[in-house]
Amino acid sequence: MSAQGLISLENTWKTHTNAGNNQFRTGCFMKALLFYEKALEIAKLINQHKEKCTKVSIPYIQIFVISCNNMANTYEELCKPEKTEKLLKRVVYFLLTLSEQGLVSSEVLHNEMRLSMINFTDYVKRNGLNQEETERLLLNIKNEVKLGGNLN
Repeated sequence: MSAQGLISLENTWKTHTNAGNNQFRTGCFMKALLFYEKALEIAKLINQHKEKCTKVSIPYIQIFVISCNNMANTYEELCKPEKTEKLLKRVVYFLLTLSEQGLVSSEVLHNEMRLSMINFTDYVKRNGLNQEETERLLLNIKNEVKLGGNLN
């Protein structure tokens, strides 16, 4: 994909994300979800071109993370905890995968991972979910990092 094509995709992602945010703010969660789903699909397309995104300064990591978090927040409002939790974990595993690939600076990954873990932990506390699951996820992440990730 050309650089201009990626920039166009990023702008389309922004449009869908902003429209979803507007719907979310007004409490129209199902409408917001439709925009966020489209934004996530676009984020996936953008992430297929990581190297080109880096060259044209498209923040593909943040685009994917924001898309997943927007959908997770919407599912939480719609009382769908399984989907919420799945998306929050998806962000963590996405970041771990990037870490294993070694294509992204450890500083960027570390910051995104820290924010994602805070987000997940807050979700667990807010919803009175199983603390053991959170601890198990944290342990898995620490083990992944020790086994060769470059988040430290």
